[in-house]
Amino acid sequence: MLGRPSLAAACIGVLLSTALAGCSDLAQLEDAVDLAHSGGTHEVNVELGDGDLVTWDWTAGSAIDFNVHTHQGRDVVVHFDVNNPAHGGQWVAGSAGTYSLQWTNPGNMTVHLEYDLHTDGKFV
Repeated sequence: MLGRPSLAAACIGVLLSTALAGCSDLAQLEDAVDLAHSGGTHEVNVELGDGDLVTWDWTAGSAIDFNVHTHQGRDVVVHFDVNNPAHGGQWVAGSAGTYSLQWTNPGNMTVHLEYDLHTDGKFV
């Protein structure tokens, strides 16, 4: 039946716009870089509050190392790490602070990396 939208359709529209409005508060960073062979790195820093979320989706030409870490004095504390040619995931900060997302190329050829990041915090 054409004409006025139903009450259910109107409610769905309100719920969808409300949900999307909440998503607009997320910071996003999308980029592509080439990682040099034998240890080339790329790092993105993000300021997170306690319980803030960071999500990622990245792909590379071959397996690379990825981690989420913090610096505590001279120590590096790794909170998450993986070695893959691509990965999608998320991580929640256990405390407020600056966290680093780092990709490292352990291979002997340059690798092209593309990534998409989202966070409740802010990129610094």
